[in-house]
Amino acid sequence: MEQQNKNSYSKKSIWKWIIIYLVIGVIVYAVIYYFFFSNNQQSFYSNNSQNQNQQNQQQQNTQQNTTAKTTPVIIKNFAFSPAQITVNKGDTVVWTNNDTAPHTVTGDNGGPDSPTLQNGATYSYTFNTAGTFPYYCSIHPMMKGIVTVQ
Repeated sequence: MEQQNKNSYSKKSIWKWIIIYLVIGVIVYAVIYYFFFSNNQQSFYSNNSQNQNQQNQQQQNTQQNTTAKTTPVIIKNFAFSPAQITVNKGDTVVWTNNDTAPHTVTGDNGGPDSPTLQNGATYSYTFNTAGTFPYYCSIHPMMKGIVTVQ
């Protein structure tokens, strides 16, 4: 009888430990899944969203680059012509000196900053920031112009 109790006790003990190990295993699996897989999955979706945003930005940049325009400004008779222009962000302005005197294109607050342009020389500047960009000739300060970038 004592042998039978001992056998039944060890069978109960084995099942008890099996159940404890199973419960611990399920808890450990749940914790590992929560910290490693659920965060990676969220990161995966977040990375996909970031990748999609980057692709959209690249497409917009490509579209802007394909629609970018070049606007000429002629320097003649000690004047910029036209003196005021409006361009889109990403557009390029090309100044050509058709005067016999040398001139510059110098931005008041940043923007274009050409070297001295002799007769027939050109200077180009691409406007990548929206705003108003007044400029002048540093040799002849009475010569002024404005580029407005939308």
